[in-house]
Amino acid sequence: MHRAAAAFGPLAALIPVGLVATAVLRPTYALLSGISMLLTLAFATSYDNAEIARYYLGPTLIAWTWLAILGGAVVMTLSRTVGPDDEGVAGPGRDPRAGPDPIIALGLTAALLLPTAFALPNRLARVDRSADVEAREWVDRALTTMSPGALIVSWWSYSTPLWYAQPIDLGLGDVIDVIDANLPNRPVYVIRVDPAEIAALERRYVLDYIDGPDARALTRVVSRREVGE
Repeated sequence: MHRAAAAFGPLAALIPVGLVATAVLRPTYALLSGISMLLTLAFATSYDNAEIARYYLGPTLIAWTWLAILGGAVVMTLSRTVGPDDEGVAGPGRDPRAGPDPIIALGLTAALLLPTAFALPNRLARVDRSADVEAREWVDRALTTMSPGALIVSWWSYSTPLWYAQPIDLGLGDVIDVIDANLPNRPVYVIRVDPAEIAALERRYVLDYIDGPDARALTRVVSRREVGE
């Protein structure tokens, strides 16, 4: 509900009405889009392991199509009720097969688009990332810090910028498998976020926290811990 209110403002309350209008006027599309939205929302609300906001773009687009169909229905209804027909007859005498009155259609279009037009400058300022160089600076700092030929067991948000700078190995097993296979032969660095996984790494390895207090930031795996250490 908060996401819908943020994305649609007052129009959020009309989304269920738009779905009903779509079900009446375009039942097959209502079935397809309704199931698609339901499945996407169910996945997005249950998957809290990453930046998930972008997954709501599909449902947002679907909701806009419902509102568009509702708007078209309103225009047609008003045109048939108050607009003149081809012979100048207004109101109930208008031919129901006639298209929407252009003036009514343009008025409703302006009513829907003007709030968005006024909000565009503030929205642009919020989403503009053209000056955000944090990822580039992190990659430069990390690659300068790490030893040559190192293997990096990273977390998604950190891995993504590294993909543009280094070869990445996949399908090598879990975190422990990868570290144990490479630790004797090359430097190994980790960046993890799961507290249970971090605790397991701390129990199994001697860690050197380079960029923070624990393995949630860039950390070097120094060696396996000795028994009882």
